[in-house]
Amino acid sequence: MAVSADAGADPLSIGSSNNVGRSLAFGILSSKSIPHLRQQMRHALLNAVPTLRQFLLPIIKWLRPRNRTIVAMVAVAVFILHRHTNVKQKAEMAYRRKFWKAMMKTASNYEEWAHAAKMLDKEGPKVNEWDMYDEELVWNKLQELRNRRQEGSIRDIIFSLRADLIRNLGNMCNPDLHKGRLQVPKLINEYIEEVSFQLKMVCDSDSEDLPFEEKLIFMHETRHAFGRTALLLSGGASLGAFHIGVLRTLVEHKFLPRIIAGSSVGSVFCAMTATRTSSELQSFFDDSLHSMKFFDQMGGVYSVAKRVLSGGAVHDIRQLQMLLRQMTNNLTFQEAYDLTGQILGITVCSPRKHEPPRCLNYLTSPHVVIWSAVTASCAFPGLFEAQELMAKDRNGEIVPYHPPFNFEPEEGSSSNVRRWRDGSLEVDLPMMQLKELFNVNHFIVSQLNPHIAPLLRIKEFVRAHGGYFASKVAHIFELEVKHRCNQMLELGFPLGGLAKLFAQEWEGDVTIVMPATLSQYAKLIQNPSYVELKKAATQGRRCTWEKLAAIKANYGIELALDECVATLNHMRRLRRIAEKAAGSSRGLYCQSVESSYSTTNYKRIHSSAEFVAEFFRLREPCSIRMRHVVNVLRQFCSQITSLTSPYPMMKTIYEEWALLDLGHVLEQGAPQQGSIRGENLALLLSGGASLGAFHIGVLRTLVEHKFLPRIIAGSSVGSVFCAMTATRTSSELQSFFDDSLHSMKFFDQMGGVYSVAKRVLSGGAVHDIRQLQMLLRQMTNNLTFQEAYDLTGQNNCCLFNHISDRPSGLFRMIFEFNFEPGKVERR
Repeated sequence: MAVSADAGADPLSIGSSNNVGRSLAFGILSSKSIPHLRQQMRHALLNAVPTLRQFLLPIIKWLRPRNRTIVAMVAVAVFILHRHTNVKQKAEMAYRRKFWKAMMKTASNYEEWAHAAKMLDKEGPKVNEWDMYDEELVWNKLQELRNRRQEGSIRDIIFSLRADLIRNLGNMCNPDLHKGRLQVPKLINEYIEEVSFQLKMVCDSDSEDLPFEEKLIFMHETRHAFGRTALLLSGGASLGAFHIGVLRTLVEHKFLPRIIAGSSVGSVFCAMTATRTSSELQSFFDDSLHSMKFFDQMGGVYSVAKRVLSGGAVHDIRQLQMLLRQMTNNLTFQEAYDLTGQILGITVCSPRKHEPPRCLNYLTSPHVVIWSAVTASCAFPGLFEAQELMAKDRNGEIVPYHPPFNFEPEEGSSSNVRRWRDGSLEVDLPMMQLKELFNVNHFIVSQLNPHIAPLLRIKEFVRAHGGYFASKVAHIFELEVKHRCNQMLELGFPLGGLAKLFAQEWEGDVTIVMPATLSQYAKLIQNPSYVELKKAATQGRRCTWEKLAAIKANYGIELALDECVATLNHMRRLRRIAEKAAGSSRGLYCQSVESSYSTTNYKRIHSSAEFVAEFFRLREPCSIRMRHVVNVLRQFCSQITSLTSPYPMMKTIYEEWALLDLGHVLEQGAPQQGSIRGENLALLLSGGASLGAFHIGVLRTLVEHKFLPRIIAGSSVGSVFCAMTATRTSSELQSFFDDSLHSMKFFDQMGGVYSVAKRVLSGGAVHDIRQLQMLLRQMTNNLTFQEAYDLTGQNNCCLFNHISDRPSGLFRMIFEFNFEPGKVERR
């Protein structure tokens, strides 16, 4: 008879492998019968009881309450003996961890740091990844993508990618998940690689089932729905060399975003990066530290007093201007964008009381020369004098960007010239401006402000060593500080600018904080030596190495999308050149280009955002590219005018505007709706159950006065009226508003108690949603988001839109959106 493995492993099991089994077997063999064996065992037990009593009674008496000290000493001795067994191993592990951490802090290159981080990861405790992100959701999505690739067609792959491609799927971009890791978790890395591979497969596909134009539109809209990443560099005076380490590491690992923005000293390194091609950046990082002399020699007391009395500043800004002129070659924002493709943003704020801060870039200020924007952004009050922005005119001459005032200046202003100063005073990190202009939804922040970085380092220390509760308390304290500063601003007490300084956003999705020392803070407004610059740059590299895993998890898919879009745009330009060459020989170039763009495409190009900036950018084309585009496209003026004739505004301006937009399309491909040509006005309708008819009055009034925005979004009952508006043309809306009130029956008849109880027990809801489904099917005609957009040009957002969820039906999304626990059963 076979013995199971479990039985063999049990020390009390009966068998020949242990003493108990042998004794029982020997007793059974030696006894004549089972009753005789029982009698022997009973007799043995009776004889053993007095012996046990004599042995146990003294111990029990000794352990009476009067000897509690002895009991405690025995317990402590047992605890120490138990702990002593692992003390040596734990001490060795702690020593090794300390050693590898020291190696990471002193590593001179990424290979040394990566080796130390790998060994430290082996010595550390295992992290419960399942508690930080939805592993099951990411796994299921990965399997779905793999199945689509193996079994489906190219259109099936496109459908799957468009249906659920978001940056933070299942919270996989959680900063705590990637903290201190050398690599991205295996499952997340496999998902990123699978999505990237399928995107490149779509990009390289030559299938006749997928035309080139449709493939290009798919890539542009998918990239727009996914969002973009921006790198923000904060201010920090002479500590700015830390930014060089951050930038160098991102360039080396090919993670540098196309959008870079900064203020104060951060704007200096943003400008130096955005005015150089990728091949020039490496040599710049090697040689730039020798020339980082931002401040002039202060001189004696008399010289300083003279500067303070005449200009209100300790330092003369001319040395910084000369350095920046040399570094940026007098480029404007538009010229830098044409040269490198990088989008540069620089924040400045005004000394005037009622003028808001600005984020200067190639859209809002294309003609401004970069060095003047940077010097204005570095003009901290008391350190440098506020600066005037300079621009290039149509002849390439440097002229003032703003004309002088022709009336009395504001009280407190000593000049009629508009001046600008340090942007970090009000908008150190221009997140809101970049979201509006460039569709940015993910930020990498390099933070080294002397009043912010120490607080963030303390916060990181508490989060690392204090546990979950302590980290939440630190976060609540940070929110409380910002809240009190905002309250002071609301009450009209700016506290000398300190309230605005601390009420700003400090962090991004990935924040790289400088571990500055007191000696570095003591030299904030002095020119650091080469050794000090090298130390700060090395600190920046080491701190960025720690964040590479988080950056890859956030930026990996976007990087693949950017590569695909760039490839398709290049292919489109080659096709255009071929068409131009073929058409020029037959005189048919005009018709070939015109036939590629329909009225709908032109309407999608038009936007009210940045109208004046674009118009003046065309009127005074300073870049060679724009001059060429305008000259080539003059011949299309009559055709474009007929397409824009429904718009009764200033025919000439619309001709020029449409020309510019067509030039943008010819050079870069399909426009990114809502980003560079973004609509900034939207109508939002809230929920409110049966009170939703209020929205009809709002919509009707806006339509009658022709103020209805093209973007409409809503939730709950608001999404119902969003959908009903966005699926009808302007001519249909008036009759809809007149007749719709008769059919607004959202809820079914509840019936008796039995019917309600049955629905609650079966579906967990009071009402049946089928009546709402029937109403929505009838009202939306089973249209998808894309079909509704093509029909009316209205961008309807019910959590999803025509870019992020093209195949989904409107009615399905709406009745999901109107689900309320306990009222309507979820389908």
